[in-house]
Amino acid sequence: MNADPTVALVLSPRDWATRLHRYAADHGGVRVKARILRPEEAANGDFEVLVVDDTTSFLSRRLVDEMHGGGRKVLGVYDEEELAEGRERLLEMGADAIIVSHATAEEFVHQIAEMRSGEVMRVPRVVAQHAACGKVVVVGGPFGGTGSTEIAIGLAGRLQDGGSQTVLVDADDVAPSVAQRLGLPLVPNLRTLVDHSRHGEDIGSDVDDSAGFGVVCGIPNPRDWFELRPADVVVAIEDLAKTADCVIVDVSSGVERLPGDGRYRLSRKLIATADLLIGVGVPTPLGVSRLLDWVAEAKVLNEHGRLRLVVNRTPRGAFLRSEVAREIERVFEPSVLRFLPADRRVEQASWAGDLVRKGAFSRGVAALVADAPLVGSAP
Repeated sequence: MNADPTVALVLSPRDWATRLHRYAADHGGVRVKARILRPEEAANGDFEVLVVDDTTSFLSRRLVDEMHGGGRKVLGVYDEEELAEGRERLLEMGADAIIVSHATAEEFVHQIAEMRSGEVMRVPRVVAQHAACGKVVVVGGPFGGTGSTEIAIGLAGRLQDGGSQTVLVDADDVAPSVAQRLGLPLVPNLRTLVDHSRHGEDIGSDVDDSAGFGVVCGIPNPRDWFELRPADVVVAIEDLAKTADCVIVDVSSGVERLPGDGRYRLSRKLIATADLLIGVGVPTPLGVSRLLDWVAEAKVLNEHGRLRLVVNRTPRGAFLRSEVAREIERVFEPSVLRFLPADRRVEQASWAGDLVRKGAFSRGVAALVADAPLVGSAP
């Protein structure tokens, strides 16, 4: 590599950033690609080294890990006279190198050049954390009103009743409905959870326990979804899984990759990182076709994830079930295929804002939990 190293400078009240920027413009040695004001800008930037103060408000171990995960490095700047513990904070956060704020611009350039010659190990965040915490189960399905949200709610309630600490997260960025379905307030919600998680703050206040299990409601304003980075949502859910036995995530029906505004990128990211996927469809020719299309997309996103299928609102009768099963298994053979019956108690519970009373639906959900253990160590 002959070109100068590329850097991003976090906005700093100290003069080192101005001095380094001017030196780079006049003499080269490094190329300043961006001035960073927010953590999202650092995550999305195209550069090799992030230069950050020990006093930067959004400096965290997670930010440093994210830089390393993208093959980038972090140079920390400290001033012992201003903040005695600044040097230790930078080392604790995992900075690759540190430098005093009063160093000359030439010393900054030399340090950055030395950092470029080394290598940073990428951090396997998802694998490492999931190995030591609760499972993340994503529930979804194709468009057409399959009832996947109701099944996600039923799973959360069943697991909690069985003694497993469970949290349900409404991550449907198209039509979030868990708050309305259970009569919960719209705040706190997924956005407050992500904000607190990103800054290393307590996330317990973002979980509503009034339904009998933990719930993180969706975001009511559609425009706010586009301000959420899928990677931040994944990390926030991982934080929940550190203390919960199981995190059930309800996602939107869209999974296909679309050009332009990044629609469905959150669902795709959550499916890709799930420990277990549960796909929900309905027993009609169009419903089965859409479910199989959803399965095809989900398997591309998460090739090694375990996938269970549910056919919801199935009428009585063995013949229809056998026909549906034959059509599904002709294309894809799931390890678990469970038929859940139509049950008027589901509609009654929806109108009342309650959990579904014991009956055919609840027994079907219990059987699904027995078929596909959702807590414990992943095989």
